[in-house]
Amino acid sequence: MTISAKKKPSIRNPIHSHQVVIQATNNLDLAKRIQEEVSGKFFTIKFRKLNNDIRILNGRLGVIKDVETPNDLVSYNKFLTVFDLKKRNFRMANLETVMSFTCNKKLFLINRSNNSLWGETR
Repeated sequence: MTISAKKKPSIRNPIHSHQVVIQATNNLDLAKRIQEEVSGKFFTIKFRKLNNDIRILNGRLGVIKDVETPNDLVSYNKFLTVFDLKKRNFRMANLETVMSFTCNKKLFLINRSNNSLWGETR
């Protein structure tokens, strides 16, 4: 008798119930859409850092514990302030390079109006 173990979801092989493509026209609209979908829950965001490395961050929006002044949702209309669960500190996700985010087993792919999903021009 063999027992087959179910494959657990991971960052590299997630199990999503469905995918949603978001057409991003500007950073502020994208930040508001992320906040609406996440609404205080834990989520994973994938974006390209300034040195062109791809970063996958597990975090949460709206964390204010042990913070003297709460961070704004968007800083300078370019970055999203996320509490990183692994580093236990705040990180800034570049809204211009966000590729996708995942929350509640939904994968949200970001499509820019002037370029494709991974920053290549068509």
